[in-house]
Amino acid sequence: MKSRRAIPVALMLIAMGALFATPARSEPDRMRITRSCVVSADGRPRALSPESLVPRARAPLAAPNQLSVTFVSVDEPWTPQELELLRTYVAALLPVLEDVCGPPSGPDVVNVIKDSTLPEQGYAGTYTPGRHEIRLYPVGYYTLCHELAHAFHGDDVVY
Repeated sequence: MKSRRAIPVALMLIAMGALFATPARSEPDRMRITRSCVVSADGRPRALSPESLVPRARAPLAAPNQLSVTFVSVDEPWTPQELELLRTYVAALLPVLEDVCGPPSGPDVVNVIKDSTLPEQGYAGTYTPGRHEIRLYPVGYYTLCHELAHAFHGDDVVY
């Protein structure tokens, strides 16, 4: 049985250790970061050169990768209103996705299929890289954007 006196002594030793402890050699010294920097493997910040902070123009590609989108949905055809909405969304989303993600991983044609069974499965959309298809229901801007971002990676989707 421990004495009641051992608890305050232990607390005092912990407090003294925290107060007077010095960082181990493997720990980096605390440094205040005042400029853009990167953190190196040893945990120390390294300042970036002024040249590295200048925005760079994207290098032109010899044959730019293009992502084309079709809307062939045999089992559940898209209505004319849905098709108009989908085309408007794709026209707005593809340039933004290319700015954010860079060009697609390769030239590809992705088909968007209407699938009303998705909500029953707990999904609003899916992308299947092997079949190059997006299944979508209902027509949603955010879901389409998400699945198109997957399509930009093509077969390189990480699960």
